[in-house]
Amino acid sequence: TAHPESAEAMKNHASGMEAAIKACFACHHTQSVTERLSDLQHQIYQFKEALALSTRVGRSRGELEKAHVIGDSLISKVNTMIILTNAALSERTARSLRSVQRTKFIMIVLVAAGPLMIAVLGLTVLTGFMKPISILLDATRKVKAGNLDIRSTGLKNEFAELGHAFDDMAMSLQEHTQKIEESEKRYRNLFDSAADAIFVLSLDDQNVGNILQAN
Repeated sequence: TAHPESAEAMKNHASGMEAAIKACFACHHTQSVTERLSDLQHQIYQFKEALALSTRVGRSRGELEKAHVIGDSLISKVNTMIILTNAALSERTARSLRSVQRTKFIMIVLVAAGPLMIAVLGLTVLTGFMKPISILLDATRKVKAGNLDIRSTGLKNEFAELGHAFDDMAMSLQEHTQKIEESEKRYRNLFDSAADAIFVLSLDDQNVGNILQAN
């Protein structure tokens, strides 16, 4: 101002501003901000020079007025930078708050949908496990009923390997059953067509001597 506490106080203020500007250069800024800082640093240097001239013995009124003009310009530029900084800070704060709100919304959705997702996943896994078991159980019942032509289909992964093994077993049983039936048929033909009388007696203690079979 035109009435400083002392010239030394004004010098200290200028030195403090200069140190702050140097610290600002250490941060990452856009080119426009860096240019503003460079201009501010240069004007602080001019202000200190004007202060030094205005405090010398035999100073002129013009030198003092020049220092005042530079000081007013510095105050105006600093105020402008403060306004711009506050605006940028407000915008970043608003973006951060929006990001926090989105994150909170996503977290709420995930927490709310978590049990549902677990239930769906569990149902999917259970269905994927129970379906092949059901197919194999159905095939087992049919084999038990005497249907050896059954083939298990619609199985995947390890269940498919188990199904193939089951099919091989059914085919093997079918082949052995056919062989036994053919052997039984040949035996029956020989037994029934023999010229001699053939009969089979029971050796059971309670039914000893009973004829079981005869041609």
